[in-house]
Amino acid sequence: MTQFCSLQIFNMTPYDAILSLSLMERHNWEPPYDRTPMQFQGARVAPFSSTELLPLHIADDTKTAEFRLNFAIGRGEVGTIGDGWAPIKGVNEDTKKFFDAGERKGYLPTFGSAAGDFRVLEVEYGTGEDENDRHLAIAIIPRIDAKTWMSNLPDETMLRDLTLPGAHDAGTAADIIDLSRCQDLTIAEQLDAGVRYFDIRLTPFYPLQICHGLSRTGKFFEKDCAAPMAEFLRDRGPKETIVLCVNSDVDDNPLENFHDNLIGLLDRSLSDTFQTPGAGLKRLEAGQLQLPLKELRGKIVLLRRYPLQSGGNPIYAPLSGIQMIQFTDKGGTNRYPWPQNSDTFAEVKLKGETGVNYQLDHYKPGDPYLQAYAIQDNYEKQTEDAKTAYVQQYSDVARTEYSGTWFINFLSLAGPETPRGYATGFKNINARIFQYIVQTGVGRYGTLPLDFVSDPEGLLDLMIASNQKLFVK
Repeated sequence: MTQFCSLQIFNMTPYDAILSLSLMERHNWEPPYDRTPMQFQGARVAPFSSTELLPLHIADDTKTAEFRLNFAIGRGEVGTIGDGWAPIKGVNEDTKKFFDAGERKGYLPTFGSAAGDFRVLEVEYGTGEDENDRHLAIAIIPRIDAKTWMSNLPDETMLRDLTLPGAHDAGTAADIIDLSRCQDLTIAEQLDAGVRYFDIRLTPFYPLQICHGLSRTGKFFEKDCAAPMAEFLRDRGPKETIVLCVNSDVDDNPLENFHDNLIGLLDRSLSDTFQTPGAGLKRLEAGQLQLPLKELRGKIVLLRRYPLQSGGNPIYAPLSGIQMIQFTDKGGTNRYPWPQNSDTFAEVKLKGETGVNYQLDHYKPGDPYLQAYAIQDNYEKQTEDAKTAYVQQYSDVARTEYSGTWFINFLSLAGPETPRGYATGFKNINARIFQYIVQTGVGRYGTLPLDFVSDPEGLLDLMIASNQKLFVK
């Protein structure tokens, strides 16, 4: 049986990448038509670009060959892969294979003088029904400190302009049932890994316990969410911005004291952490408008998915947060709630509108502060294939159209499987989006909340690196 492969290299750095791919040992290889397999020298990949797909004849039955693929950036060698690897599965279980029995996604070892500044990511997968047709994509990405990755972005950057790694049900790394657990990392660990958008669900009454549906985590908003965020901003990411999107497990009726309790706990955590009494609210951006990063550094930005009660604490009256519970289309005639299970972007387009959902609170024709959102949260009764298509549809549009729109694009699914079952593994949602970003390269993918943010290895770094053009001054 013959195995074929196509190879593509993505350079997500501001430097030329030089590639050298060569046959090291022929072994019992007999290439068809006297071709030398997988060999080229001196290929150059320009900054922020990729090679054309290279069709490669890999192996025939049990015949093997060994190859070496070298990567170099203008600043030195990044790494070498494939040295002594056999490119056919099942030949020798004791030998590290170039193509193994399963699909692979993650980091490759990096070596050489530039390895301290760059990393190499790979994804290998089938391209069709024939399992012997394979594809190998390699992405060279810069090493960016996940704790401070937003600090060097231009001051005028808007959150909507970014690929923003997010955590769905971020506070559920707890001893709860598998159907409710969506994370393995704590809030502090997610922050250190590069997550900046946090989807938090809370019980409606003080002291605001973190929950997911009917599951109570035994963790509380102040101690396990607000305090770690404040400590991160003080100790590790003083110029970073954290987006906190809060929901509560109630219906649409206003919650007595819920908003006041939330703001009060944020104020107390920030004041205590920074040891500046009464100054906590200065580090909380809970206004109603999107602002550029220069106004948000060192702050927590509040997005609200719960209704406000009337007659709350007057001190907190200007701190309502960006409301995310009621939207209108561009014409102001059709109103939408948060799209729990609807393809909002498609709905608006089908109605003949040229935009997407606009925030209802501030809708006035010609209003310069009009704020647009495209929210994809199709989580029920979706297959992995359908969910992947939704995420890619929104990300494709985020990269090419609607530059003034904030795309919030959930990877999470709910159904008979557990969140872990849907999210993790080489064939599930997170790995598919890893593959999609590796293939597509640098660009704006929107805010991407996902379950189990550390799987596969390298996904968060890949999301961060996709903003690379913004880092280059």
